[in-house]
Amino acid sequence: MTNHRGFRARPLHALAAALIIAASLLAAAPSASASGPYCDHDSDFNACLWLDWNGTLSPSYWTAQVGIDVHLPEQYGREIIVCGNSDFQASLWGDDGGGDDDDFIRNLDLKPGWPAPGTDGIGAEFIQQYVDQSDLDEDDGQDEIYARISYHDCHLPHSRFEFRSGTFRANF
Repeated sequence: MTNHRGFRARPLHALAAALIIAASLLAAAPSASASGPYCDHDSDFNACLWLDWNGTLSPSYWTAQVGIDVHLPEQYGREIIVCGNSDFQASLWGDDGGGDDDDFIRNLDLKPGWPAPGTDGIGAEFIQQYVDQSDLDEDDGQDEIYARISYHDCHLPHSRFEFRSGTFRANF
């Protein structure tokens, strides 16, 4: 799908503007600042996480955004949405070695208009504003933040497909 932020190449003028803004933020930002996308993908999906720092608020807050494209036949994706029980969800996690040891941070909200079908599958976008920086400080030393995204496929009873974004690393 071409309408997901960061999944396709951006025009060069937008990239130049983003670099100028990012450079100006680095002077005032903590060790981690506006960052992303952090993606994980294979032939079946592309899942990305963005964390944007808002240094003007006290205490420091971040905005977390997640996008996913699941590669499916177009009609199959439309049917998942039409079922009405696809229940797309995303949440932030701190990586403490994987599995049950990882720390839940918070859920993200599904953006209006998502999930959406497209010619190469189905996509969804999520957001959570005002994530307190202390919530991202998930362990001693370097923090590893990622998103888990999941949905129900009504074609397959009792099935929930789960995906993981790439990992954002910083010291909070």
